[in-house]
Amino acid sequence: LLVFARSGGAPTIRASNLHDPSSIAVDSTRVVFIEQVDATSSYPGALRSLPKQGGQIIKLASIDNQLGLDVTLDGVDAYWTALSSARGSLNRTSLDGSGSKELATRIDKAQFGQVRTNASAIYWTINWVSGAPPADGVSVRKLCK
Repeated sequence: LLVFARSGGAPTIRASNLHDPSSIAVDSTRVVFIEQVDATSSYPGALRSLPKQGGQIIKLASIDNQLGLDVTLDGVDAYWTALSSARGSLNRTSLDGSGSKELATRIDKAQFGQVRTNASAIYWTINWVSGAPPADGVSVRKLCK
């Protein structure tokens, strides 16, 4: 992970030797990111956190048998989407690493994508496999906190 100053200059390295990092989210104190695989390039990947000013990377959650896709933060929790065998899932993990929970069970033929949050709800996108949308056809979902 590199940090670029708005004023320009050379980037600062905050983390290296990562394993297929994908999505990244930042709040006032930390950077949270998804590593899609482990050191042997196989599952499980992990949701990880790093202080903004640099320091030790901690593992917030294991992403067992899934491909982590996107992450967002609300100051207390990280919310992340994942894909496993053409089934999407939405998950919540405490930013202190104390626990995780699947919020939206894996839906067949649904690929969960982007996830965002505000004070009252979590929103995520769904890409449906051809011919698979539900009767309501909704591709953006909302879950109240």
